[in-house]
Amino acid sequence: MRVFQASGGSLSKLPAASRRLYGVFLLFTLMAFMTSVALYTDLAGWDGSNAVESYLGNEGDPEAVDIKVPRSVHQMLEQTHFHLFTQPMLYLVLSHLFLLARGGRAKEVWVFGTGAFLLAHIMAPWWVFSGAPGWVMAVTAWPMLIGMVGMALWPLPELWSSSPSR
Repeated sequence: MRVFQASGGSLSKLPAASRRLYGVFLLFTLMAFMTSVALYTDLAGWDGSNAVESYLGNEGDPEAVDIKVPRSVHQMLEQTHFHLFTQPMLYLVLSHLFLLARGGRAKEVWVFGTGAFLLAHIMAPWWVFSGAPGWVMAVTAWPMLIGMVGMALWPLPELWSSSPSR
């Protein structure tokens, strides 16, 4: 925080080493998003069509190739617990870097819209577990991902510029 205060709260004024460090963090974050897409589509499908089966099982389906047992409340709590610790922390760091980058006040709408979809997506498995259709997963996942990826990409040019701006 002291580095940000000394730079007047602008990414472009940070020392080169700090800008490179944050840039590398964002690149790792973007790679993590790629694995998240792979995991998500494997679990729920691109449109959420597999989500109900993933959470409620398919033991009663005589045509099922891979038998999936319903998740327990304990498993649901574990998943929620993990996501409630990791996702808000990532959201906080991305939001800070995004808001400190060049751009207008519209970025605040982007940040809080992404946060709303993040909260909805953390809740979506519970909704599906409680009987909601699987598309609820997709309707919360893709806007959240677009928001987070946008917040990770936006600061990169400023962080990777060759010299701090004056």
